[in-house]
Amino acid sequence: MDSENGRIPSPIINDRFVMLPISKADAPITYSQIRACGYDLGKIAGDLSGQRVAPGQTAHLDPDLDSKSLPREARWRETFGQADKSASHLLANGVTVGDLFLFFGWYRKADHVGGVFRYLPEPGFHAFFGWLQVGCVVDCSDFNGEDFKWAKTHPHFFGTFGKAFVAARELKIGERKTGQPGAGVFGWDPALRLTMPGQDKRSVWKMPEWFFPHDGTFPMTYHGTAARYTKHAEFIEVRTVAKGQEFVIHTDQYPKAVPWACRLVQKGCGG
Repeated sequence: MDSENGRIPSPIINDRFVMLPISKADAPITYSQIRACGYDLGKIAGDLSGQRVAPGQTAHLDPDLDSKSLPREARWRETFGQADKSASHLLANGVTVGDLFLFFGWYRKADHVGGVFRYLPEPGFHAFFGWLQVGCVVDCSDFNGEDFKWAKTHPHFFGTFGKAFVAARELKIGERKTGQPGAGVFGWDPALRLTMPGQDKRSVWKMPEWFFPHDGTFPMTYHGTAARYTKHAEFIEVRTVAKGQEFVIHTDQYPKAVPWACRLVQKGCGG
């Protein structure tokens, strides 16, 4: 969810990111069918939204990264779907097998007191909540139903269609195996926070020193103006677009993005 769709931040509960998916009429499951941190997501969303989100509403669970959130077929894999302009942007930028998604969202810490979920008084922020390395790319409107029977609860296979980016079994850097899963949900770590501390606008990010335009290139698509980047002594301040997704970093131009992303995955996995 975001300030437009759902209008509340997703919570961090017991140091675990809990993604609140948006509600869409054509989605195949409801909030109350999804489990998160051992709880009913319909209860979590209802409490945090002041009951604006009802447990029986249908939920567009995408990306689907948590094996425990629903009953799963034996061959189930973590999957992220996109369609229309969003899918076109990814494909036009060469996103394919081996590439890594780092998913970010609007988050705020919450707890469970007296049987009710509630946000803590501290403000929300943007943070990375999960990852997925692409194992294969599938056209959702033309797939073998038997091969992808496990994907029947994913909204893009159910009716939204477009492209599905299915996770690899194991995260690899080039040919080097890392021993970590190809996708999953992070545990909370301060390194995953994007919003600059002390900023009123969560869209102002604190990024590493390498994240600065050079040689006529920009580190991230949709952010192709120099005014968005401010260099400080030890970090780069980035004013991100007001609403957006599918920001692509080309690692041939910014090779330090690779070890940076690996460290974030390790942090999120408790390493």
